[in-house]
Amino acid sequence: MIKNYTAFFLLSLSLIGFKGYSQSIQSPLDGIDIEGNLIVGCNAPSTTLTLDFFDVGTTENYEVTSIPFAPPYPFTGGTELEDLVDDIWTEGIALGFTFDYFGQIFDEAAVGTNGQVTFDSSLFDAYNNWSFTQELPSTALPTNTIFGAYHDIDITIDNLGQNSFNYYVVGEAPFRALVANYYKIKHFSGACSDYETTQQIVLYEATNIIDVYLKSKPMCDQWNQGNAVVGIQNGDGTQAIVAPDRNTSQWEAYNEGWRFTPSGVISIDEEVETITWTDSDGNVIESGAEIVLSPTETTTYTVTITYLQSDGTLKTATKEFTVEFSDLELAAMNDIQLCDTNDDGIQQFDLSGIEQSIIDQHPTDELVFTYYDGNGDEITDLSVLYENVIANEEVITVKAVSNITECESETTVTLIVDQLELNTVDTLYACDNGNGFGDFDTTGVEASLVDGLSGNFQFSYTDESGNTYETLPQTLTNTIADEETITATVSTDDGCISTRTFKLEIYQVQFDINVPNDIVECDDNTDGITEFDTTGIHETIVGGQDVDVLYFDEAGNELSSPLPNPYTNTNPNLETISFVLVNKENGCRTEPLSFNAIVNPIEDENCEFIIPEGFSPNGNGVNDTFEIVNIRTRYPNFKIEFFNRWGNVVYTQDASKADWNGQLNGDDTRAPAGVYFIVVNFNDGETEPYQGRLYLNR
Repeated sequence: MIKNYTAFFLLSLSLIGFKGYSQSIQSPLDGIDIEGNLIVGCNAPSTTLTLDFFDVGTTENYEVTSIPFAPPYPFTGGTELEDLVDDIWTEGIALGFTFDYFGQIFDEAAVGTNGQVTFDSSLFDAYNNWSFTQELPSTALPTNTIFGAYHDIDITIDNLGQNSFNYYVVGEAPFRALVANYYKIKHFSGACSDYETTQQIVLYEATNIIDVYLKSKPMCDQWNQGNAVVGIQNGDGTQAIVAPDRNTSQWEAYNEGWRFTPSGVISIDEEVETITWTDSDGNVIESGAEIVLSPTETTTYTVTITYLQSDGTLKTATKEFTVEFSDLELAAMNDIQLCDTNDDGIQQFDLSGIEQSIIDQHPTDELVFTYYDGNGDEITDLSVLYENVIANEEVITVKAVSNITECESETTVTLIVDQLELNTVDTLYACDNGNGFGDFDTTGVEASLVDGLSGNFQFSYTDESGNTYETLPQTLTNTIADEETITATVSTDDGCISTRTFKLEIYQVQFDINVPNDIVECDDNTDGITEFDTTGIHETIVGGQDVDVLYFDEAGNELSSPLPNPYTNTNPNLETISFVLVNKENGCRTEPLSFNAIVNPIEDENCEFIIPEGFSPNGNGVNDTFEIVNIRTRYPNFKIEFFNRWGNVVYTQDASKADWNGQLNGDDTRAPAGVYFIVVNFNDGETEPYQGRLYLNR
């Protein structure tokens, strides 16, 4: 026989509770505390497990203890009791299980609006007296009742819609619980209605334990003298167990918990409780409260307990648990990657999660950890961020030792500073605008930097003079003569930053400048337009250099290169012809240079007076008359005589007569084709007469 009374256990394997609330005692096995290590291996091949009993006696008597304020269930969410009046007991509530209270078995209870739970069926759906001055025990107070805390509160007062009077039954047989909640319930009477109470009463099946949780129980002495009580009372009002300093009187409590545990002793001769241990195949390997286990692999065992309920019946419950066989093989760890936020390959890493991730893999080991950096030096403090000592990528070694099995193992984690790998930008070149400065075309720089990368990028640029550009101008002029370095900084949305530099260089190009002399021609018909001989001009300008030459007329129209020969000016009298030398290798060019094409009037003394050597009066509109250009203006008294080969005058011309059209004097007879002789008298008193011959062509 183990013990001749009802035995329940605290097992720290798996407590069942509501998220955000404490874990409740629902099952003997929910609380079995197996003292010993649930792990074997290496230098600890065996483990001794011992059950630590939490003893619950019969309900002939109880003991009350203070417990931490940790309500196992929410204060809201149950069945709302919102249609009740003040000072009333609910109808009987079916528990769905039997509850042993002061030696009596009950399967239903009622909840009172003033902070009680009763098993006295005569009170179900009856008036709930609010006024009392008696201390427990007392027949003047409800019998077979739990007071937790009993004081005059009013469930009918609305508290901004937050108040709730509710109950629910939770859990699965045979370990269920009745929960009665009073949430933000106002106190009765105008003088006390600014006060509110939140409290919870929990009744546990099988253990018959009663918990009371007081989150907020203020005291208002303006009504019923502020009396309140926390305790339990038997069916005839002769026995009560009361929380210390919580019998009927004036008191207040906040975040307080009380447990009423059955402590009566029973005497039964036969063995009524057994503990049996079985392996994963169902073989019984031990009985009793202690066992030695030596698995060679991780093994699941089952412990089975048979215990006596307060109603005299036996119950059986089972629980599985696992003993881990560990050689402490630490799994490979994922890399930890951070963006490089300062472009130096150094970052601060949070290593605090490494330890927990390993513990999660080996929860039953008691592990001691040591960490070493990439240089082999021990890392002593993981409570602060770790800054890698090797730029860009560093391997951290994690060593774990089990305090239980003395197994040792190590693994590594790689710290990666994720640098933004920007592309190299080729040097940008520009031609010299003068003194080593030029205009650089930056089109495509940003695309070149991030080509092949994905994400959103932000750019900024800094020149050597300290100027910063959020957006790089499409045409950028260097601030340092001849050569300058531009620093580009690129960042991403997740904080990665990287820099690249590129250069601006001015082409070092030297031109030999050869400007030709002005070209001059005489006006052949007084319109300022004539043909120019451009022979040698292009060669003079090129001067043997590997250059192209661009030519432009005075209106800016590009001319063919070399210049046409002959070239006819488009601007009368004087035309400036511009030209630019272009380096064939890099396209750099000179500033525009120029020379002039000058048309001199015929009377200009520098112009040669031209007497034609023939004409063709055939009526085609071209050279149909014999014309000496500008003779009429330059020698207004001139006289010309035309002779045939026999010396006869065939036509005489002066300023009053038209140019000879090949007709004989005085009639329309055409002079025959052939050679004729001409005498020109200028009659200016200076110029000698001209004698020559011409050819008349039909």
